[in-house]
Amino acid sequence: MASEIKVLPQIAAVMSLPIPNPEFIGEPARGYRWPFAGYRRLPGKTACAASLTDEQRSAMAKPLATFLRTLHSVPFEELVRAEAPPDMYGRLDLAKRIPQTRQRLEQIRENGLLQGTERLDRIIAETEVRFGDTKFESGPDSVLLHGDLYVRHLLVDDVGQLCGVIDWGDVHYGVPANDLMIAHSFLPPGSHEAFREAYGPIDDDTWQLARFRALNHTTAVLPYAASVSDETLLREARNTMCYLSAN
Repeated sequence: MASEIKVLPQIAAVMSLPIPNPEFIGEPARGYRWPFAGYRRLPGKTACAASLTDEQRSAMAKPLATFLRTLHSVPFEELVRAEAPPDMYGRLDLAKRIPQTRQRLEQIRENGLLQGTERLDRIIAETEVRFGDTKFESGPDSVLLHGDLYVRHLLVDDVGQLCGVIDWGDVHYGVPANDLMIAHSFLPPGSHEAFREAYGPIDDDTWQLARFRALNHTTAVLPYAASVSDETLLREARNTMCYLSAN
C-alpha cells in the first residue's frame, strides 16, 4: 500500500489506460497500523468476469502492449526509482520457481483439476535447460512493473474493450518478463505477434521467461480458484493452460 501511494500518482497521468490514482491518503493512527488511500472509482469490470472471446482478447493485444511499453519506459531517476521497491519475492528465482511449478502442476493433476498437461511439463524442462537455476533479480537495467498482471487485474467495458488496470499492490522495479507474462496467460497465441510489434523489441530469452512466469503464476491461481469455488477465475486459469499448451 505504501508503494502504491507513492508511485501511482507519479505515473497516472502518463499511462495509456486509467489506473488507480490515490487522492486521499491516510496514515497509521489510533490503533490502526497501516497506511490507506482513497481514489476515484474506475468504471468497468474485471476481465475474468466478462466471458471474453478469443477475438475480443486478440483486439486487446495492441492496447495492452502499448500500456506496458509506457509503464516499462518510466524513467526511474525522474519519477519513482527511489520510491518503488525491488523484487523482494524472487518471482524469477528459478532455483526456487522451477521445482515449485513442477510440484504445483503435479498436485493439480492429482486433484483432477486439469487434463492433458504434457506440453506444460515441456515448458518447465525447456526453461530449466535454457536458464538453469539463474536468479533474475532487480538491477540497473530493471523497469517499473505492475508485478501481478493477470486477468483479474484488467478492466474491460461493456463491449469487452480494455479500459483500466487495477490492484497495484505488487508494484516494483525488476525484470520485464514479470509483466510480459500477460501475453502468454491472457492472449491467444495468434495475437502474440501483434503484441510484440506494439510493445517493441523483446528478446527471445525475455519472451521465454515470460512464458514460464505465466505458467508458474497460473499453477497458483488455478488451485486457489478451485478451493474458493470461483468458477470464473477457474475457467480463466484453465484457459491460460490451454493457451500455454498451444504456444
